[in-house]
Amino acid sequence: MIRRLIESGRIWALAVVGLLALNVGVCAVTVVAATSDPVASAVEPDYYQKAVDWDVERALWPTPDKLGWVVRVESRESAGVIVEITDRSDGSRVLGVRGRVVARHAGERMEVREATLTGGDGGALIWTPGETDAGQWTLTLWLGRGQDRAWLTRTVMIGG
Repeated sequence: MIRRLIESGRIWALAVVGLLALNVGVCAVTVVAATSDPVASAVEPDYYQKAVDWDVERALWPTPDKLGWVVRVESRESAGVIVEITDRSDGSRVLGVRGRVVARHAGERMEVREATLTGGDGGALIWTPGETDAGQWTLTLWLGRGQDRAWLTRTVMIGG
């Protein structure tokens, strides 16, 4: 049978039709998988306007190193997430900084939390997640002191 197809030249037409059918099948499976997964089909609210405003936002909120700040973000089991800001020139703690955080859980829940960072010992800032919030979080931090403003993103593991 295959020999007759090869000799008649129809094998090439069948091969093209077979590959096209395989491509349609793969595309159909991909579309179903993408639209049935709530995480994969999640959309950032106002994503277009945020993209348009990106350059303006970055100019208003530069990175902390432009201010001479060194920011250390660390998760401590007993205290939450600690944000410590020091001056790069002399290593002293930068005091009087206020901040807010947008935290995105990296897991299947696509959870987003917004909070004001609270003041801690020695001028550190603290974000206290809930007890059931173990996992990897991406934190976007907006920090400000007087006219000085900075924006940065860090990833931390919370809990075990």
